This record gives sequence, C-alpha cells and structure tokens, in this order.
Amino acid sequence: MYGGASRNGMKIAVGLSGGVDSSVAALLLKEQGHDVVGVTMKLWSGAYRGGTRDACYGPGEAEDIDRARGLAEALGIAYRVFDCSAAYERAIVGYFRETTLGGRTPNPCVMCNAAMKFGLLPQLAREAGVVFDRFATGHYARIVETDKADSPYGARRIRRRTRATSSTASRRNNWRASSSRSES
Repeated sequence: MYGGASRNGMKIAVGLSGGVDSSVAALLLKEQGHDVVGVTMKLWSGAYRGGTRDACYGPGEAEDIDRARGLAEALGIAYRVFDCSAAYERAIVGYFRETTLGGRTPNPCVMCNAAMKFGLLPQLAREAGVVFDRFATGHYARIVETDKADSPYGARRIRRRTRATSSTASRRNNWRASSSRSES
C-alpha cells in the first residue's frame, strides 16, 4: 500500500511529469505537512518511428519518468508509474486522427486532461492501492469543494475567471463611452 497515515495533513497523490510545475507542487504540499505520493502516466508505446520528443508524448518519455522518480526519492515520497499507453492510443491519438481527418483542429491536451490526467491516472492509482484524499498536479486551477457524490475526489475543476478579464472589458467599455462623448 502506498500513501500511509498523514500526521498533519491530507494524503495527496501528485501527478508528477518530471517537470518544474509538478515538482514544485509536490515539494510545497510536502512542506505543508501533507502525505504526498507521486504518480506518473507512461504514455509512449514506442509504436511510431522518427521525430523527437514533443511536449508529453514521445520517445524521450523515459527521461521524464527518471527525473520524476529522482524527485520522489529526493523528497522521500512514494512513487508509482502507471502504463496508460494503450488507453492513450485509443482515446487521445484516435481522437487526434479522427478530428484531423475530419478537417477540424484537434485539441489533444484538453481531451487528455479530462480522460487521462484527471480520469484514468487517479483511477489506476486507487486500483493499485494508492491511498489518497486529493489528487493534485502542478498546473493552476481554481477548486470548489463538492459532495463526494458529485466527484469521486471531492473536488471539481471550474472555468478560470480572472480579475484582469473583467477590468479589461471595463476599460474597453469606458474608452468607448468616452470616445463617443468626445465625438458628439
């Protein structure tokens, strides 16, 4: 069993990619007294030849996994890797192909976040005996607590709304109002 009893905080599984964002998230959560366990998706099946690693999918994935494993060791947290390559091929690469061949622009990251990162990865971790109260990544999000009936993890993602957006719209409307007044 991974993720033991937490003395000060919650048990939190962190999706570790080997990058800066998830590494800092794991470090900060551990420093805050949470019991942290790192989990990583293995997505690259090696089925395609050529090219170089790009973003989160490609032949350089093993280096990222090694980096994430090294971080987990340095932090003294448990770490697991889950092979999600077959599901990724079906759900994300399949979607990418169908959308592109249909003449539309695919957005595989949005699909992967919902289906894999926040769907399959926490599910596989739980099935493998990783005990956690919350799932975190290094990517910013605004969280609203919900009833467990609404979400299996007690939280849900909501659309990000910033103050800058509303103040920009307000400045634009003020400019239009002042421009129309000066022209009259």
